[in-house]
Amino acid sequence: MKKFLPPAVSLAVPGAMLLLFFSAGTVHGAAGPAHSEAEAWSFKPGTGLTLSEDANKALGLVTTEVRSAHIIPERGSVTVQINRPASEGATPDGKSSGSFFLPSEEAGKLAVGQTFALRKNTSSFEAAVTSVKPPAEGHGGLVEILASVADPKSELRAGDFLEARLSQTKGARSGVTAIPVSAVVDSVRGPFVYAANGNSFLRTPVKLGAEQNGTVEVTDGLFEGDIVVTNGSPGLWMIELQAVNGGKGCGAAH
Repeated sequence: MKKFLPPAVSLAVPGAMLLLFFSAGTVHGAAGPAHSEAEAWSFKPGTGLTLSEDANKALGLVTTEVRSAHIIPERGSVTVQINRPASEGATPDGKSSGSFFLPSEEAGKLAVGQTFALRKNTSSFEAAVTSVKPPAEGHGGLVEILASVADPKSELRAGDFLEARLSQTKGARSGVTAIPVSAVVDSVRGPFVYAANGNSFLRTPVKLGAEQNGTVEVTDGLFEGDIVVTNGSPGLWMIELQAVNGGKGCGAAH
C-alpha cells in the first residue's frame, strides 16, 4: 500500500507542463510563468480538491471504477524451512520437503494439495501443502504444515529458509467490493482513498478486508461504481494538507 509522504517536499513530473512546489506553508502552481490566470487547484471541505487539467497531468492521476471481485485472502509472508533437500534423494521426483507453522485458525483455511510459491533471494520454487498436522507441543499451539518443493536442480539445502505467501482457499469470498491496493493511502489517520466527487476528488476513509494479488476488499466507505484514484493519491494528500494548513494556489483555496 502507498505510504504517507511528508508535505515539506517538491513534486515534479518529468515532461509535464506543470510543476507543483510544496513548501512549509504554501503551494504554488505554475503553467509556464510562475502564476497563470487559472489556479492549479482549489479545495473545499466536504467537496474535496478540484485540479486544473495541467495539475491533473502533473500528478499523473489515474482512476478506476470500484468493482465486485472474488477474493481469496492472503496471509503475509511465511517462513518455510527445508528439512530434506532433493539432493539427498529423499523423494524420487526431485522434490525437497519443508515445513512451517501457523495458528490453528489460519491452518484450518489451508487445503492439502494447495500450491504456493516460495522465494529464496532471486530464485523461486513451486510448492504444495502435503499435510496439516495437529498442534505441536512446544510450539505454543501452532499447527505444523508440511510441504513438497519442486527443486529439479537440487538448489536447496537442509536448513534453508524460504519466504512464501499463502492464499487461504477456504476463506474465499465472491461479490465483495474491491479496489487496487495502489488506491489506498496509509496515514496516522487511518487508510483512505480519493474518490471522484463530481469534478473534484474527495478524501474518503475506508475500512479494508482481505487482500489478494494487488486487490483489497473494502468493507466500508465505498460502493460499486464509485471512481477512485489509483495513481497520484499521495500528491493529492500533500496538496490537501497544505490547503487545510493555510496553503494557497495561485488563487485563493476555497
